[in-house]
Amino acid sequence: MKKISKLLLVLAVGLMASCQTEDVTSVQNDELSGTQEKTGSRYMSYGDVVTINYNLTRKFLTAESNGDATINKLWNTTAPWLNDVWMPWAKFKIVNPNNVNSTAEVKTGDEVAFRSLQNNMYLVAESVDDDVNVNRTAIGPWEKWRVYPPSNVTTGKSVFYSSVGYLASVSLLSVWDKYLRPDAANNAKAGAGFDPTVSVLANANCFTLSKQ
Repeated sequence: MKKISKLLLVLAVGLMASCQTEDVTSVQNDELSGTQEKTGSRYMSYGDVVTINYNLTRKFLTAESNGDATINKLWNTTAPWLNDVWMPWAKFKIVNPNNVNSTAEVKTGDEVAFRSLQNNMYLVAESVDDDVNVNRTAIGPWEKWRVYPPSNVTTGKSVFYSSVGYLASVSLLSVWDKYLRPDAANNAKAGAGFDPTVSVLANANCFTLSKQ
């Protein structure tokens, strides 16, 4: 009888450990996608709400309450509920700079603007110090970015989200012909210069957009 009880205890502990492992794996898989299941079009379109995650560090682009833009937030897998504090600041709406009501598909090389859902301000590449902020109320030349996905660099082609998680890797080119990326202090900068001899989709310039 004691042997059976011990066996049942071992099985119960093993089952609990297995469930915990599955939970952690699920959280890690959902780190970028935000939810386990998504539906809808896999074509990137104006009006989509996305998070923007830097591929090399897995840190999220976020608007700050003072108007700054940072790339310093990591998904907390140990206490995922803590992500609710900053995640609203990491959500942006893709806007057509020439028609803010457009829901058309976004094509490779198209101009887009990113509006923070938290403060309703636009992502802007400044003319000084390569700085990037989220503090503009309207779209001008500095608030425009061009989208280049690694899977299809041909201008005018559709940009796809993955079938799992609705993720799309892209590089974002500012009006200054410089790409969005973090600096050493994890501030958002548009400081990577254009080099026609190197793919604009090199990892150092790549972000993952996750449709929400």
